[in-house]
Amino acid sequence: MTNNYKKATRVSRRDFCLYSLSSAFLAALATTGIGSETTEQITLTKQTIKIKNLPPAFNNYKIAFLTDLHFSAYLPHALIERAVEITNQQEPNLILLGGDYIWLPDHPPVFGVLPYRNTVIEAVPASKKLEALYSETGSMLKYLKASDGIFGVLGNHDRWEGAKLCTNIFSENGIKILVNESEEIVHRGDALMIYGSDDFWTGTPSLPMNLTQENQTRILLSHNPDFVADSIKKGFSDFSLALCGHTHGGQIKLPLVGAPFYNVKNREFREGLVEKRGYNVYTSRGIGVVEIPVRINCPPEVALINLTAA
Repeated sequence: MTNNYKKATRVSRRDFCLYSLSSAFLAALATTGIGSETTEQITLTKQTIKIKNLPPAFNNYKIAFLTDLHFSAYLPHALIERAVEITNQQEPNLILLGGDYIWLPDHPPVFGVLPYRNTVIEAVPASKKLEALYSETGSMLKYLKASDGIFGVLGNHDRWEGAKLCTNIFSENGIKILVNESEEIVHRGDALMIYGSDDFWTGTPSLPMNLTQENQTRILLSHNPDFVADSIKKGFSDFSLALCGHTHGGQIKLPLVGAPFYNVKNREFREGLVEKRGYNVYTSRGIGVVEIPVRINCPPEVALINLTAA
Protein backbone atom coordinates (compact mmCIF):
# COMPACT_ATOMS: atom_id res chain seq x y z
CA MET A 1 0.00 0.00 0.00
CA THR A 2 1.46 3.32 -1.01
CA ASN A 3 -0.91 6.08 0.08
CA ASN A 4 -0.11 8.76 2.62
CA TYR A 5 -2.46 8.86 5.56
CA LYS A 6 -4.35 12.11 6.10
CA LYS A 7 -6.59 13.11 8.99
CA ALA A 8 -9.39 15.66 8.88
CA THR A 9 -8.50 17.25 12.21
CA ARG A 10 -5.79 17.37 14.81
CA VAL A 11 -6.28 17.34 18.54
CA SER A 12 -4.81 20.46 20.09
CA ARG A 13 -3.52 20.90 23.59
CA ARG A 14 -6.61 23.00 24.32
CA ASP A 15 -8.92 20.17 23.25
CA PHE A 16 -7.00 17.81 25.49
CA CYS A 17 -7.38 20.21 28.41
CA LEU A 18 -11.14 20.36 27.86
CA TYR A 19 -11.22 16.58 28.04
CA SER A 20 -9.30 16.78 31.30
CA LEU A 21 -11.73 19.28 32.78
CA SER A 22 -14.64 17.00 31.93
CA SER A 23 -12.99 14.24 33.94
CA ALA A 24 -11.86 16.37 36.88
CA PHE A 25 -14.46 14.83 39.18
CA LEU A 26 -12.32 11.70 39.24
CA ALA A 27 -9.67 13.62 41.14
CA ALA A 28 -11.98 13.87 44.12
CA LEU A 29 -12.68 10.14 43.94
CA ALA A 30 -8.96 9.46 43.79
CA THR A 31 -8.46 11.11 47.15
CA THR A 32 -11.38 9.51 48.99
CA GLY A 33 -10.03 5.98 49.08
CA ILE A 34 -12.49 4.55 46.57
CA GLY A 35 -10.86 1.54 44.97
CA SER A 36 -7.21 0.63 45.30
CA GLU A 37 -4.47 3.08 44.37
CA THR A 38 -2.04 1.27 42.11
CA THR A 39 -0.01 4.20 40.80
CA GLU A 40 3.39 2.70 41.59
CA GLN A 41 2.53 -1.02 41.69
CA ILE A 42 4.12 -1.92 38.38
CA THR A 43 3.30 -5.33 36.91
CA LEU A 44 4.75 -7.59 34.24
CA THR A 45 2.20 -8.75 31.67
CA LYS A 46 3.25 -11.76 29.60
CA GLN A 47 1.44 -12.39 26.34
CA THR A 48 2.06 -15.14 23.78
CA ILE A 49 0.93 -14.12 20.31
CA LYS A 50 0.66 -16.50 17.39
CA ILE A 51 1.89 -15.12 14.09
CA LYS A 52 1.09 -16.63 10.71
CA ASN A 53 4.14 -17.21 8.47
CA LEU A 54 6.50 -16.25 11.29
CA PRO A 55 10.12 -16.85 10.17
CA PRO A 56 11.57 -19.84 12.07
CA ALA A 57 14.29 -17.80 13.78
CA PHE A 58 11.61 -15.62 15.41
CA ASN A 59 9.76 -18.48 17.08
CA ASN A 60 9.74 -17.70 20.83
CA TYR A 61 11.17 -14.27 20.08
CA LYS A 62 10.69 -11.90 23.02
CA ILE A 63 9.65 -8.26 22.60
CA ALA A 64 9.40 -5.95 25.62
CA PHE A 65 6.95 -3.09 25.15
CA LEU A 66 6.97 0.01 27.36
CA THR A 67 4.80 3.02 26.72
CA ASP A 68 3.40 6.22 28.25
CA LEU A 69 6.12 6.72 30.84
CA HIS A 70 4.98 10.32 31.37
CA PHE A 71 7.96 11.16 33.55
CA SER A 72 7.10 14.26 35.60
CA ALA A 73 7.10 15.78 39.06
CA TYR A 74 4.30 13.33 39.81
CA LEU A 75 6.36 10.25 38.93
CA PRO A 76 9.41 9.12 40.91
CA HIS A 77 12.61 8.04 39.20
CA ALA A 78 12.25 4.72 41.01
CA LEU A 79 9.18 3.71 39.00
CA ILE A 80 10.92 4.00 35.64
CA GLU A 81 14.07 2.44 37.06
CA ARG A 82 11.94 -0.47 38.26
CA ALA A 83 10.39 -0.79 34.79
CA VAL A 84 13.88 -0.95 33.29
CA GLU A 85 14.90 -3.57 35.84
CA ILE A 86 11.84 -5.73 35.16
CA THR A 87 12.41 -5.45 31.42
CA ASN A 88 16.06 -6.47 31.58
CA GLN A 89 15.23 -9.44 33.80
CA GLN A 90 13.19 -10.89 30.93
CA GLU A 91 16.21 -10.76 28.58
CA PRO A 92 14.16 -9.55 25.59
CA ASN A 93 15.45 -9.79 22.04
CA LEU A 94 13.90 -6.44 21.12
CA ILE A 95 12.54 -3.47 23.06
CA LEU A 96 9.86 -1.17 21.64
CA LEU A 97 8.68 2.11 23.17
CA GLY A 98 5.23 3.54 22.49
CA GLY A 99 5.63 7.30 23.02
CA ASP A 100 4.50 9.92 25.55
CA TYR A 101 7.72 9.82 27.53
CA ILE A 102 7.12 12.95 29.63
CA TRP A 103 4.33 15.10 31.04
CA LEU A 104 4.33 18.84 31.67
CA PRO A 105 1.07 19.64 33.50
CA ASP A 106 -0.15 23.14 32.77
CA HIS A 107 -3.81 23.28 33.65
CA PRO A 108 -6.00 23.23 36.75
CA PRO A 109 -7.19 19.61 37.25
CA VAL A 110 -3.82 18.38 38.44
CA PHE A 111 -2.96 21.11 40.89
CA GLY A 112 -3.57 20.34 44.54
CA VAL A 113 -4.94 16.86 43.89
CA LEU A 114 -1.97 14.88 45.17
CA PRO A 115 1.48 15.81 46.45
CA TYR A 116 4.44 15.73 44.10
CA ARG A 117 6.12 12.32 44.00
CA ASN A 118 9.37 13.66 42.55
CA THR A 119 10.69 16.73 44.35
CA VAL A 120 13.90 16.66 42.29
CA ILE A 121 11.98 17.37 39.08
CA GLU A 122 9.66 19.82 40.80
CA ALA A 123 12.69 21.88 41.87
CA VAL A 124 13.92 22.34 38.28
CA PRO A 125 13.17 25.86 36.94
CA ALA A 126 10.29 25.97 34.48
CA SER A 127 12.55 27.17 31.64
CA LYS A 128 14.73 24.08 32.00
CA LYS A 129 12.13 21.49 32.95
CA LEU A 130 11.39 20.07 29.49
CA GLU A 131 15.03 19.33 28.72
CA ALA A 132 15.50 17.94 32.22
CA LEU A 133 12.56 15.58 31.79
CA TYR A 134 13.79 14.14 28.50
CA SER A 135 17.41 14.02 29.69
CA GLU A 136 16.48 12.18 32.88
CA THR A 137 14.21 9.81 30.98
CA GLY A 138 16.92 9.06 28.42
CA SER A 139 19.47 8.54 31.19
CA MET A 140 17.24 5.90 32.78
CA LEU A 141 16.24 4.18 29.55
CA LYS A 142 19.84 3.86 28.35
CA TYR A 143 20.20 0.93 30.75
CA LEU A 144 17.66 -1.11 28.79
CA LYS A 145 19.26 -4.14 27.16
CA ALA A 146 18.13 -5.95 24.02
CA SER A 147 20.26 -7.85 21.54
CA ASP A 148 18.36 -6.57 18.50
CA GLY A 149 18.00 -2.94 19.53
CA ILE A 150 15.60 -0.42 21.04
CA PHE A 151 13.12 1.54 18.92
CA GLY A 152 10.30 3.93 19.71
CA VAL A 153 7.71 6.33 18.33
CA LEU A 154 6.45 9.76 19.35
CA GLY A 155 3.22 10.32 21.26
CA ASN A 156 0.97 13.37 21.39
CA HIS A 157 2.76 14.79 24.45
CA ASP A 158 6.13 14.46 22.69
CA ARG A 159 4.74 16.28 19.66
CA TRP A 160 3.23 19.01 21.82
CA GLU A 161 6.34 19.54 23.92
CA GLY A 162 9.48 18.75 21.96
CA ALA A 163 9.67 16.05 19.31
CA LYS A 164 13.14 17.03 18.09
CA LEU A 165 14.49 17.26 21.63
CA CYS A 166 13.07 13.83 22.43
CA THR A 167 14.47 12.27 19.26
CA ASN A 168 17.95 13.73 19.77
CA ILE A 169 18.26 12.87 23.45
CA PHE A 170 16.98 9.35 22.93
CA SER A 171 19.40 8.85 20.04
CA GLU A 172 22.26 9.84 22.33
CA ASN A 173 21.09 7.10 24.68
CA GLY A 174 20.91 4.33 22.08
CA ILE A 175 17.20 4.58 21.21
CA LYS A 176 16.04 5.18 17.63
CA ILE A 177 12.75 7.05 17.19
CA LEU A 178 10.83 6.02 14.07
CA VAL A 179 8.61 8.63 12.40
CA ASN A 180 6.80 6.96 9.49
CA GLU A 181 9.87 4.79 9.09
CA SER A 182 10.59 1.09 8.93
CA GLU A 183 13.44 -0.91 10.39
CA GLU A 184 14.42 -4.41 9.35
CA ILE A 185 15.24 -6.65 12.28
CA VAL A 186 17.54 -9.51 11.32
CA HIS A 187 17.73 -12.41 13.75
CA ARG A 188 19.70 -15.58 13.05
CA GLY A 189 19.40 -15.09 9.32
CA ASP A 190 15.67 -14.32 9.21
CA ALA A 191 14.04 -10.89 9.14
CA LEU A 192 10.90 -9.04 10.16
CA MET A 193 9.91 -5.41 9.71
CA ILE A 194 9.14 -2.81 12.38
CA TYR A 195 7.15 0.20 11.18
CA GLY A 196 6.78 3.20 13.47
CA SER A 197 4.05 5.71 12.63
CA ASP A 198 3.88 9.37 13.58
CA ASP A 199 1.31 10.33 16.21
CA PHE A 200 -2.31 10.14 15.11
CA TRP A 201 -3.49 13.27 16.93
CA THR A 202 -0.61 15.68 16.52
CA GLY A 203 1.67 14.40 13.79
CA THR A 204 1.30 13.37 10.16
CA PRO A 205 1.10 9.57 10.23
CA SER A 206 1.40 7.60 7.03
CA LEU A 207 1.07 3.96 6.15
CA PRO A 208 4.00 1.76 5.11
CA MET A 209 4.85 2.08 1.43
CA ASN A 210 5.90 -0.40 -1.25
CA LEU A 211 5.08 -3.58 0.65
CA THR A 212 6.14 -5.93 -2.09
CA GLN A 213 7.32 -8.87 -0.01
CA GLU A 214 4.48 -11.33 0.52
CA ASN A 215 3.98 -13.04 3.88
CA GLN A 216 6.46 -10.70 5.56
CA THR A 217 6.08 -10.44 9.33
CA ARG A 218 5.36 -6.78 10.09
CA ILE A 219 4.99 -5.09 13.46
CA LEU A 220 3.19 -1.74 13.46
CA LEU A 221 4.20 0.55 16.32
CA SER A 222 1.63 3.31 16.86
CA HIS A 223 1.13 5.44 19.94
CA ASN A 224 -2.61 5.79 19.45
CA PRO A 225 -4.73 2.69 18.68
CA ASP A 226 -7.21 4.91 16.82
CA PHE A 227 -4.63 5.10 14.02
CA VAL A 228 -4.68 1.31 13.79
CA ALA A 229 -8.47 1.17 13.85
CA ASP A 230 -8.77 3.90 11.23
CA SER A 231 -6.14 2.30 9.01
CA ILE A 232 -8.00 -1.01 9.12
CA LYS A 233 -11.22 0.80 8.26
CA LYS A 234 -9.46 2.29 5.24
CA GLY A 235 -8.42 -1.17 4.07
CA PHE A 236 -4.91 -1.50 5.51
CA SER A 237 -4.26 -4.58 7.62
CA ASP A 238 -0.91 -5.68 6.20
CA PHE A 239 0.64 -6.24 9.61
CA SER A 240 1.00 -9.22 11.91
CA LEU A 241 0.98 -7.29 15.18
CA ALA A 242 0.27 -3.71 16.21
CA LEU A 243 1.55 -2.35 19.52
CA CYS A 244 -0.13 0.74 20.98
CA GLY A 245 -0.41 2.85 24.11
CA HIS A 246 -2.15 6.18 24.79
CA THR A 247 -5.21 4.85 26.65
CA HIS A 248 -3.46 4.05 29.96
CA GLY A 249 -5.99 1.23 30.21
CA GLY A 250 -8.35 3.91 31.49
CA GLN A 251 -5.93 4.83 34.33
CA ILE A 252 -8.78 5.05 36.84
CA LYS A 253 -11.21 2.14 37.11
CA LEU A 254 -13.99 2.64 39.61
CA PRO A 255 -15.79 -0.26 41.31
CA LEU A 256 -18.85 -1.40 39.34
CA VAL A 257 -18.28 1.40 36.82
CA GLY A 258 -14.90 0.59 35.30
CA ALA A 259 -12.95 3.24 33.42
CA PRO A 260 -15.08 6.25 32.41
CA PHE A 261 -12.51 7.42 29.85
CA TYR A 262 -10.01 5.83 27.46
CA ASN A 263 -9.45 8.95 25.34
CA VAL A 264 -9.99 7.12 22.05
CA LYS A 265 -12.88 7.08 19.60
CA ASN A 266 -12.70 3.36 18.85
CA ARG A 267 -12.83 1.34 22.07
CA GLU A 268 -12.20 -2.02 20.45
CA PHE A 269 -8.47 -1.61 21.02
CA ARG A 270 -8.68 0.22 24.36
CA GLU A 271 -6.64 -2.30 26.39
CA GLY A 272 -4.93 -5.66 26.12
CA LEU A 273 -4.84 -8.11 23.22
CA VAL A 274 -7.39 -8.22 20.43
CA GLU A 275 -6.92 -11.12 18.04
CA LYS A 276 -8.29 -10.84 14.54
CA ARG A 277 -8.03 -13.08 11.53
CA GLY A 278 -4.61 -12.30 10.11
CA TYR A 279 -3.43 -9.72 12.65
CA ASN A 280 -3.26 -8.87 16.36
CA VAL A 281 -3.45 -5.58 18.26
CA TYR A 282 -2.03 -5.12 21.76
CA THR A 283 -2.66 -1.91 23.71
CA SER A 284 -0.67 -1.51 26.91
CA ARG A 285 -1.82 0.25 30.08
CA GLY A 286 1.52 2.05 30.07
CA ILE A 287 3.47 3.21 33.09
CA GLY A 288 2.82 6.85 33.96
CA VAL A 289 -0.13 9.13 34.64
CA VAL A 290 -1.53 12.37 33.22
CA GLU A 291 -4.14 14.98 34.14
CA ILE A 292 -5.14 13.21 37.35
CA PRO A 293 -1.84 11.96 38.78
CA VAL A 294 -3.06 8.64 40.15
CA ARG A 295 -4.01 5.16 39.01
CA ILE A 296 -6.88 3.28 40.63
CA ASN A 297 -7.41 -0.44 40.00
CA CYS A 298 -5.25 -0.05 36.88
CA PRO A 299 -1.58 -0.76 37.64
CA PRO A 300 1.24 0.32 35.33
CA GLU A 301 2.69 -2.43 33.21
CA VAL A 302 5.68 -3.68 31.31
CA ALA A 303 4.43 -5.94 28.52
CA LEU A 304 6.45 -8.93 27.35
CA ILE A 305 5.33 -10.27 23.99
CA ASN A 306 6.40 -13.77 22.99
CA LEU A 307 6.03 -14.47 19.27
CA THR A 308 5.21 -18.03 18.23
CA ALA A 309 4.33 -19.60 14.90
CA ALA A 310 0.62 -20.01 14.23
